[in-house]
Amino acid sequence: MLQSRHRHRSFPRRLLELALAAAAAWFVWWLLNLAFPDRMQRLVEAAKGLL
Repeated sequence: MLQSRHRHRSFPRRLLELALAAAAAWFVWWLLNLAFPDRMQRLVEAAKGLL
């Protein structure tokens, strides 16, 4: 990989990485919801109960 002049990543790059991480988390949630709809519904209810 190319070395950049700055040690810190630029803000748009950090924002893009955050968006990709959020999209990946949503995709995993979606797959789990397809595989285990009953369990995921109970997990959502339990999380709501904690809040």
